[in-house]
Amino acid sequence: MSDVCASAWQSAVFDVAVYPLTSARTLIELGFEPYPLRHPTMKVFFGCDTLFLPNLYSYVYRTIQDHGVWALYRGVEACAVRTFLFNGAVTLTFNLMRTHVPNMGGEPVRPNVKDYKLTHYESFRRRFRSLIRQTFIQTIAVVATQPLLVCMVREIAQHIRNETTYGYVHETLMKIGEEEGLPGLFAGLIPTLLSSYFCNWSLGAVGFVLDRFIWPYKKGYEPEDPQSLLRPKALSTIFIDKFLINPGGQRYRNVSRMMCVTGTSLKAATIPYAYSFVHWTEAFGFLRKENLLSRGCYTIFRVHYGAVFKDPKTQQLFATTSLRAF
Repeated sequence: MSDVCASAWQSAVFDVAVYPLTSARTLIELGFEPYPLRHPTMKVFFGCDTLFLPNLYSYVYRTIQDHGVWALYRGVEACAVRTFLFNGAVTLTFNLMRTHVPNMGGEPVRPNVKDYKLTHYESFRRRFRSLIRQTFIQTIAVVATQPLLVCMVREIAQHIRNETTYGYVHETLMKIGEEEGLPGLFAGLIPTLLSSYFCNWSLGAVGFVLDRFIWPYKKGYEPEDPQSLLRPKALSTIFIDKFLINPGGQRYRNVSRMMCVTGTSLKAATIPYAYSFVHWTEAFGFLRKENLLSRGCYTIFRVHYGAVFKDPKTQQLFATTSLRAF
């Protein structure tokens, strides 16, 4: 148990250390873009006219310049507690599942045999069983910590208009519980789960194809050597996860963040950022209509595809939504 707590605390401390990046990304996911768009200094690809948003690091730097570093530490205690509980829930669920339901997802497929010695069908069954078990563990952990995610997002969202509706994490939990009940505490749960499922199953499927049909035919591949093709494997995994799988999961994370604040009096839940969504599919449809499903997906080269607003005083262009017209 002490090892579990130590590992969970290490993850929590790391998340606190990088929390300004998490806070800035959450503000971006909520649609808060206070800094002007810019044209690239050189033509992009074949000369298309493109508008860029500030990259994530520039966003953090300019926010600290304008509001101080503590502005990006709103909700940090909720993030730390959530990370600690999430890691603890993952480990606890894994141990309980291994003890009480060892055959969840099917019986182990030749457990003492290495994967490369299995047939394609046996390898598929082993991978499928592993994904089923990972999905169950992720579901328990996400459901258990969703109220803390709601607290974190709402506390971060207060930065948009410098609001003070929500305070420390225990105060926020009690306030949401009293005013909104379970629907408020678990707002955005379904898209959060969908994001987790999409990334988990997509990476598992791609990994299966690479391990069974690509790497064995690559020059220099040695099935007995775990270090064989280590670098190309690592690079390909990072590339696929970052540019192919993460954008698919990000669309659901954006919806989840919007649902975390919907129905509140926060500025992030009102025009031009959003309106009062009844169901998460409405938020998904709104973002798709505005071409904003991919916001927050990339750290740099953040291309803006949605509506723009021209400041009458400075004549600068800013990212917005079509709701500004109403």
